[in-house]
Amino acid sequence: GALIIAPNNFTKSIVSGGPADIAGLSLGDIILAVDGETLTEILSLAEILSTYAPGDTARLLVYRGGETQTFSVVLSDSTSVIY
Repeated sequence: GALIIAPNNFTKSIVSGGPADIAGLSLGDIILAVDGETLTEILSLAEILSTYAPGDTARLLVYRGGETQTFSVVLSDSTSVIY
């Protein structure tokens, strides 16, 4: 999976008002799959998201607090679901 972390003490991984924030994702969440495609060492989050266009909606399977949850995220650009 892909763990959502802050890269340093001065930068947030989830931008206020960005797609991940609007969808309800939080630091510490682990993204396990996107639209049913499981993230692996070979198939990364960036590779999966590179097939989407801005405005597309992706359903993320996320591990949080000992359970899995599904979040829908409307992507804003091709950089990442986090921003």
